[in-house]
Amino acid sequence: MKDRLVKWWAKGLCILGIWMIALSGVSMAQSRTSNMQSQPDFEANLFNFQGENGESSLTLYVRVKYSKLTFLKQRETFTAMYEIVASFLDSRGAMVCEKLWTDTVSTTKYAQTISKDLAREMSFNVNLPPGNYTAVIQFRDKESGRSSEQRRSISVKNFKREEPSISSIMIVRTEFDTAGRVEYSPNLSSVVALSSKEVGPQVYYEVYNAEKYETLTLKYTITQRTRREQVIDTYRRTLTPAGRQTRVLDTLSSQKIKGGDYLLTIGIEDKNQRIIDESSIVFLVRVQGASFLIQDIDKAIEQLEYIATWEEISKMREAKTHEEKVRLFNEFWKRYDPSPGTEENELQLEYYSRIEYANQNFSSYAEGWRTDMGRIFVKYGMPDVIERQPPMMNQRPYEIWEYQQHNLRLIFVDVSGFGNYRLLRPEWDSRNRIR
Repeated sequence: MKDRLVKWWAKGLCILGIWMIALSGVSMAQSRTSNMQSQPDFEANLFNFQGENGESSLTLYVRVKYSKLTFLKQRETFTAMYEIVASFLDSRGAMVCEKLWTDTVSTTKYAQTISKDLAREMSFNVNLPPGNYTAVIQFRDKESGRSSEQRRSISVKNFKREEPSISSIMIVRTEFDTAGRVEYSPNLSSVVALSSKEVGPQVYYEVYNAEKYETLTLKYTITQRTRREQVIDTYRRTLTPAGRQTRVLDTLSSQKIKGGDYLLTIGIEDKNQRIIDESSIVFLVRVQGASFLIQDIDKAIEQLEYIATWEEISKMREAKTHEEKVRLFNEFWKRYDPSPGTEENELQLEYYSRIEYANQNFSSYAEGWRTDMGRIFVKYGMPDVIERQPPMMNQRPYEIWEYQQHNLRLIFVDVSGFGNYRLLRPEWDSRNRIR
């Protein structure tokens, strides 16, 4: 029964469109849809390292997926062009620097032009004096004219001071060799998928001006960023400096790291445990092999309630190890992956985007996805038509959602007057039919 439900749900996505864009003329539906999460046109981040002659330097890393570019075919070659514009504003909002880079991507294979796995990666250096800046990073697709931007706050440090200092912290994605020197490519999204609870994410940073010290103590603090921030782990590492610049590649202890948002702070301590200098980075932990929206495997399994059988959910819950639980979860979604072999499972991404949207918009007497409105939204998506009736004398406020494809007209009544909307009749009731 639930297997048929998943296939019906997937079929509905194909017909309505993967992001369930509401039909024109429904302003309320459109405003709600604006909160749906999707992946950006490009990834970008900034890191502050020491440049030549000890000067402070910013490195901008950019990653653009081929699927986000517009390719034109010229004879046997597909070509796309785009621009990256980086504007740097000081603490007063005044522009102090702007850089523009243009790139061209060519391929002879059409499949690569729509690939979500292939991406163009670049890095650029920008020299700015020490201070606090806001970077406005723009992506412009030359052919379509489409553009988008991201903002990043960055502090440029003074690395010429006498005391030891620490660079930005980078979450490492890959490493590569350049002229005999190992370099590291950053995880620009800072979304980390842990393959086990024993091995945490790798981080890279540099320590400067510590050549007169035999050893340095580095204090690691990991804070979970919930409504009430909580320090979940603190530990120290001993570093033996290697001259004026010491490169550090380290693996975080992950036994206390589960799904969620975290803040990693690494500080250099003196002999009195006073912090001389420190850097921080935010990272998000999600389930290995799953959508970027999934942070907690137990919660994600619980939220399968609308499309998985009780037996399937129980089997996942009762798995003896975390790895086994993740494997069963991924196997479930693999059966319904519309594009096997690609990085994303579009159905999984859509399902948990709806869960996230429901939690943001319908939470009241329960978590948003568990409310009547949330349940209907997760199963059917954004309504084609929404009618909203404000409170009137002797009449409670209510909303009517119409799903024309499914021949459904559902009425939700605010039973308490505080936004606790309940479904007037079960969705299977014949009186909910439009025609």
